[in-house]
Amino acid sequence: MNELASIIVFTFNQENLVEDTLNSTLHQCYRPMELVICDDASEDNTGAVCKRWLESRQDAFERVLYCRNETNLGTTRNIMKGISLSTGNLIKLLGGDDLLAPDAIKNGMCFHLESPESVIFGNVIGFQWNGKDFLVKETEPGLHTRRLLSLPPRRQFGILSICSSIPAPGAFYPRSFFDRISSGLALTTHIPDWPRWLEATSLGISLLYRDFDAVYYRRHAHAHKNSGYRAKCILDVLHCIDNQIKKNEDLLSWLQRAGVWANRQKHEKLLQGRDFEAAFFNSILNLVRHAVRFNLYFPLAHERPATIPGTPLKLPFELRRPSLGQER
Repeated sequence: MNELASIIVFTFNQENLVEDTLNSTLHQCYRPMELVICDDASEDNTGAVCKRWLESRQDAFERVLYCRNETNLGTTRNIMKGISLSTGNLIKLLGGDDLLAPDAIKNGMCFHLESPESVIFGNVIGFQWNGKDFLVKETEPGLHTRRLLSLPPRRQFGILSICSSIPAPGAFYPRSFFDRISSGLALTTHIPDWPRWLEATSLGISLLYRDFDAVYYRRHAHAHKNSGYRAKCILDVLHCIDNQIKKNEDLLSWLQRAGVWANRQKHEKLLQGRDFEAAFFNSILNLVRHAVRFNLYFPLAHERPATIPGTPLKLPFELRRPSLGQER
């Protein structure tokens, strides 16, 4: 019997986009699957769209669940709530404006069974949709990140301590992963990915790249970050440095420790509104990053991007016409 796979859609104010996301889950040849939708107290019609969609399509899944938070929990806590409500052995997190690539769950499960304790990363295809053309903007992970995902976990931790370059939408998680790292994720609210990688690699959990298309990641024309949101993200970074990186300083080289120091100084200055000083520390951080990642910039001859930017792709379903939808 195949293992159950859980698709967890986390969404907030995406009434114009979430239906495309849900449609993409239908075009998976793998079974059995369950679908859990976590609506983080949306203020628009996201909930109504999700409920209407589930009414006629729930038979495609072993189990479906729509959950609306009474208050906005933030991305990290909304994701963790979805995970607590799911029951599958393999977990795929999916943003409410992204699309699952065809056969993503089947491929993710195959690689999961080969490395059942590891996090598996597939390709993330950034796209834009203008109502007629589905155009590729870029493909991640880049070649140097693929190199990073071939290193032992403790070496990954050293590099990740000063940068977060892993495209999280492409990740497939074993359920045991969240049992092991849940305490580390309680520290942050708005940046769910970086603390996840830090906690995992410090514990010796492998992050592995495999060459298959996992997710089509929707690129938006405009960002929606206000000063309050920015301040919360800065605080999350400082929490990660103080509570995850510093407690594992024995895993870092002296150069990586210097990068962590520069990163902390940068974010302290940003929090104080001292942007000029923050730029100075950021220049130091960038120098350290290039030095630490030096060996990752020389890919082997056979390593090539999975999809060429500008390439039009065909989907097995129709996307809705674009409108002035909400950003993430």
